[in-house]
Amino acid sequence: MRVGIDVTATTVGSTGVARYARALTAALGDAGVDTALFAVGRGPLAPPPSTRRLRVPLRLAHASWRWVRAPRAEWLAPGCDVVHALDMTPPPTRRPVVVTVHDLAALDLPQLHSARHVQQQQRQLQAARHAAAVCAVSRSTADALVRHGVAADRVVVTPLGLSPLPPPDDTGIDGPYLLAVGELTPRKGLRMLVEAFLRADLPPDWRLVLAGPADAGAADLPVTHARVLRLGRVSDARLSGLYTRAAALCFPSLAEGFGLPVLEAMSFGLPVLASDLPVVHEVAGEVATYVAAGDVTAWQQALTALVRDGGGADSRADGGPRRAAEFSWERTARATVEAYRLALQCG
Repeated sequence: MRVGIDVTATTVGSTGVARYARALTAALGDAGVDTALFAVGRGPLAPPPSTRRLRVPLRLAHASWRWVRAPRAEWLAPGCDVVHALDMTPPPTRRPVVVTVHDLAALDLPQLHSARHVQQQQRQLQAARHAAAVCAVSRSTADALVRHGVAADRVVVTPLGLSPLPPPDDTGIDGPYLLAVGELTPRKGLRMLVEAFLRADLPPDWRLVLAGPADAGAADLPVTHARVLRLGRVSDARLSGLYTRAAALCFPSLAEGFGLPVLEAMSFGLPVLASDLPVVHEVAGEVATYVAAGDVTAWQQALTALVRDGGGADSRADGGPRRAAEFSWERTARATVEAYRLALQCG
């Protein structure tokens, strides 16, 4: 079986989708899968080795895929038996298509997303409805796909894995702090978290650190306060340092497909304070402390309890490394191969 895989996400950023693309393709190679990687666009980052690149503007390529149905994936990945789209837009092809869906947040919470993102996800959902198989990164995402009309017997749950981070760099931050990791986008609930942090009864030397790239929706975050540090995109080594020294990870998302920061924080034995979402329960189980999503008063109280006496979070965090170790990219690859086999049967 030769699988053509679109790894464009690796060229445009270091988001969770990019990490997924790099880790999954490496694990598939280790599992003996014959992969033909391709990337489209002029993204500034290098894709995985042996990736074939089509250096045209990404929007132009996507428009060509929709209206002209070219170039086909068979040209980008010669000899492929299956085509796997890891993000929003699958290329045109006569081969069976597998689509990975990370979440349907833009459809479930359109008010928190740009009109362009909503349109992209509508097209992705349409592609998923017609795909030979669909990889859902969590049971929650699989359930959402079925609610939106994707046949349940074509959905395969492929949970993400834990990527080891490098040795920690110096964080450059003095004093104790709480950490939030991820893109600064409205659905991450960070505006509410900042408000809850500033209202919480915490010692004055405590800070809230936000690590992650910003999108257009991050402009309204009240980050001018001296106790709130917005670091932007950080290297993996600095991220490792942030996890090592933080008092806890705060994960206040309103919607998620998986939650890689939760997995990473658990691997460091870090207490996790997270929104009470089904998907976070899938990842963290009994390790995390759960707080009602979007409830600023509940988060204010939870932050106060966490800093004052641990709020029970420290004892729960002891099981974090063991829980995190259950999530491997090898397991992700095995489940993904099952999706490929299903696609060949259905295609």
